[in-house]
Amino acid sequence: MTRPLLAVCLILAPTAALAEIAYPQTVDDTLQVMQDHARALDGVVTADIDWAEKSLKVVVRDGDGTQEMTSYPDNLHLILQQAASGDARQEAVDRYLAAIVGPDGQAAAAKMTFDLDAVLPKLNAKDYAAQIKHTGDGPALVATEFMGDAEITYVLDTPTSMSYINTGDMDAAGIDAPTLQRRAFENMVARLPEVEVIAIEDTGISMVSLDGNYEATLLALPEFWERQVEDSARIVAIVPNRDLLVYALDPADETLASLLEICAEYFGEGAYSLSEYSYERADGTWRVGPKCE
Repeated sequence: MTRPLLAVCLILAPTAALAEIAYPQTVDDTLQVMQDHARALDGVVTADIDWAEKSLKVVVRDGDGTQEMTSYPDNLHLILQQAASGDARQEAVDRYLAAIVGPDGQAAAAKMTFDLDAVLPKLNAKDYAAQIKHTGDGPALVATEFMGDAEITYVLDTPTSMSYINTGDMDAAGIDAPTLQRRAFENMVARLPEVEVIAIEDTGISMVSLDGNYEATLLALPEFWERQVEDSARIVAIVPNRDLLVYALDPADETLASLLEICAEYFGEGAYSLSEYSYERADGTWRVGPKCE
């Protein structure tokens, strides 16, 4: 029996503590911590990292059979980086492990309430949803086209968990695609007060900061750009990774070249590579720009 768990859930049940966990500099560090600690549990049959997908594939005992789950490090990584001590990081990992394997060594499947207030869009590399599609004939993740080599997926994001939404989730909740998309973008607009725009001195380039998960998604949010510039302004933006949105207003040739260099440098280097193209906005409309090289 297989049933991937596309969530990093934190619940209260504790598991046995292991050695103190160091501050994770990268998502790869967090993945390694996830694997090391998962393998130490009696209920885990295998725990293998998919470095290309940046995920942990875990097979656990489930009664007389096994259950396979796929976990992503996004939320756990942020929590570990924000933790004040090694003990706090250990507690966070213990909670994460409890979400995968219950105290009896069987799978503890996360049951998330489909709360439309928790739905958000997430910009990902094109075909990302297809790449992490459930095994076998399971439901596909919900995704809509964007531009270039990017697509929009949808997640349920709460303070303690995040999971990608699939067509089975929508059917079970009785929600159609237009409703999902509308609420997701409305919720993203509600988060705009959290966004910080950082101007890089003497470059004409600005960087957007949110929470490490949704910076790139702001590229697809008209309300964000309407607050930054007039519709008549020309914007060139890059999203080489999911946590990186950099742009320039009416860029001169030198500034545009710098943007493309930044994109080429960071595409493929971060935890979640997204797009190797630039995007240009003029008169309120986006189009695909030059490739980053």
